[in-house]
Amino acid sequence: MLDVDAVPTAWRESGNSNGADGVALFLHGLGGSRIAWEPQLRALAELRRVVAWDCPGYGASQPV
Repeated sequence: MLDVDAVPTAWRESGNSNGADGVALFLHGLGGSRIAWEPQLRALAELRRVVAWDCPGYGASQPV
C-alpha cells in the first residue's frame, strides 16, 4: 500500500502498476477519505492497480 500525501491531492494506491488491466478508482462520499477504501484496495490489489483519492478539502487533500 502506498500513500501519496501530495499537494494538492492525496491518494492511496496498491496493486499491479503495469496498466495492462486498467485502474480501479475509488471515490469516497461526504465526510469520507481514501482511508475508507483500505479493505477493497487490499482485496483487489492482486487483480489490478487500485487507487483511492481524497477529494479536495477531505483527508490530506487541500481545499480548492
